[in-house]
Amino acid sequence: MNYEPIKAKRFFNLDIPQPKTQAAQKMSRMGTAVRNLALPRESMATLPSRRTPTVLIVEDEESMLYLLEKMLVNRGYKVLKASDGEQAVRIYQRHKESIDVVFLNMGLPKLSGRDVLFKIKQEKQGAKVVVTSGYFEEEFKSEFEQAGIKHFLQKPYMLDHVVQTLQSEIEDKS
Repeated sequence: MNYEPIKAKRFFNLDIPQPKTQAAQKMSRMGTAVRNLALPRESMATLPSRRTPTVLIVEDEESMLYLLEKMLVNRGYKVLKASDGEQAVRIYQRHKESIDVVFLNMGLPKLSGRDVLFKIKQEKQGAKVVVTSGYFEEEFKSEFEQAGIKHFLQKPYMLDHVVQTLQSEIEDKS
């Protein structure tokens, strides 16, 4: 028996699933489509034309950190991230001249959000910070106001409100 090789070419498409981070898997389970985070154009905050604003997000909850990062990047912001207080201070010290605003959660491991806030203010008195927490004690709120904090976001918050608040803080000239 004489066999001839087949001359036809065969092409295959092979889809290999990409591994997801734990945060992305959690977001998928929650039914949140991360790729659809952009709001309609009419509700989108207008970014200053001078340069890309930089936000330092300080959040210990991995899925929230991931969600905030994706949303802000989709809106044209540059994002730096920290998942604990010590890391936040190190990043701020390294990048303080380029960070436009810090989005700071109060409940952090290693160094409290309150301590992070005051270390940031020691580094740069005019640092712009938006404070967020699941609860606020009135004594801390008045202390933060004395430190120049104008924006407090109570968790849970709406993502479009986060963008509006960050943009408002960036544009504030005082």
